[in-house]
Amino acid sequence: MKNNLVNLIGGGSRMLIFLVTIPLLIKFMGLEKYGLWILLTSIGNVAMLLDSGLTGTSMFFVSKSITSQSKELNKVITSLFLINSIIVLIIISVFASSSGYIRDLFFSEISFNISGAIVLIGVYSSILISHNVFIGIIQSYENFLTVNIIKFSFLLLLNSGLVILVYNDFDFFKLTLWMVFCSSLALLFYIRWALYYVKFKNYRWIYSKESFKEVTNFSLNTWLGYAGNVLFNQMDKIILGLIGTPYILGAYAAIISITTYINSLATVGLQPLIPQVAKLYPKLEKNKVEIFKIFSFSLEFNTAFVFSLGLLMMPFLSYILYGIMDIEKNAVDLPFYFFIAIVIYSLNSLYVPGFYSLMAIKESRTVGRIQFLSAVVALFMVYILGNKYGLLGAIIGNGGFIISYYFNFKMSHVLKSNYLKWINTIIVYIAIYIIVVFFYSLYFDNLIIKLILTFTGILTFLVLFFKRNIDTIKTKSSK
Repeated sequence: MKNNLVNLIGGGSRMLIFLVTIPLLIKFMGLEKYGLWILLTSIGNVAMLLDSGLTGTSMFFVSKSITSQSKELNKVITSLFLINSIIVLIIISVFASSSGYIRDLFFSEISFNISGAIVLIGVYSSILISHNVFIGIIQSYENFLTVNIIKFSFLLLLNSGLVILVYNDFDFFKLTLWMVFCSSLALLFYIRWALYYVKFKNYRWIYSKESFKEVTNFSLNTWLGYAGNVLFNQMDKIILGLIGTPYILGAYAAIISITTYINSLATVGLQPLIPQVAKLYPKLEKNKVEIFKIFSFSLEFNTAFVFSLGLLMMPFLSYILYGIMDIEKNAVDLPFYFFIAIVIYSLNSLYVPGFYSLMAIKESRTVGRIQFLSAVVALFMVYILGNKYGLLGAIIGNGGFIISYYFNFKMSHVLKSNYLKWINTIIVYIAIYIIVVFFYSLYFDNLIIKLILTFTGILTFLVLFFKRNIDTIKTKSSK
């Protein structure tokens, strides 16, 4: 419970940074230039597909080696460093050699030189991947607080600098150079803390072919579990960059860049689920009841949280778009499209407990296949519906990710031999949310009624969650 709250508070604070800085970037850049900026960063973030699940891999192997001899830990860390180095070299080489092609394909109509920024965005992505190795090592020692403090400080410095640079009309090259500097600084802090835990003076470079093979295989399987999500979160904007106008891309990015944090917060809040389930799974038959209690609690916690977060955003959509972002009003009903995106992302995020539970029991290959299928279906829907219905169609296309509900069905079957058991756990929350959303759509232009609906909905979720889980919360709090 403590680590869940630390991750949620950390994720929430980072979300606040983006909620403040994204509107300012749009205001100072203009919607069309912001769309080009998002396209550039999305191209860079596609490199995150090579991440290979390094955070999860580091957590798993370092946690397993902590109680072993230091020699085994040294083998694991050496293997992790080697894998990370290979990935970094691949990314930097690809971006350095293909910057001209990327420029001609996506940015042929812009007047300023962007090749240097393309190379730097590749360097930035490779540094972020390096973060994940050391984050995994630190979190193996259950120090989620330090990781969240560094993440928050990094993003605060990064985004504050970007706003200042954009306000002073700096070009994309200088913006990406700032990103490289900030990410490098954060990397130094992660390295410092990771070396503190593994006791650097005792570390020796020990290459083991067996260890490298084991870590690589696990890493690739873990990668399958995360690749689909990364694929969709970046490729949707790249697809819109190819089929839509800069305005549509900018508007889509402005909306999705905020609503996606519903899913991101759900993800970071439930990361501690992995070690809890992993410890109990080796004796599955004996611990089925206990694992299902953890799974059910996570389902309710996640559902109440993402629905409440969605409702909290809804009354202020017009103000966010037209007041803070300073987007010019036109015939496109952006607030209503924003509302649709929030509903879709809130519902999509219900898969997270099943995702992490399956990762904990080494079902990463299954997770990967379904996650990848979800991403492909969602991207196909974004392409088809975006071509036919423009911005609204692209937003609705995000609903394709609902296929990931399979994770919850699968976990319910593993624990209870009943695929539908997870739905029974949260059906009341879903019914309440649908009712509130329905009335929202009826009174979309009435701020007072929307505020009342938000307050009533959130209060209902909180009361329901604590009433049904008070004993579990007391037990977790006392540990």
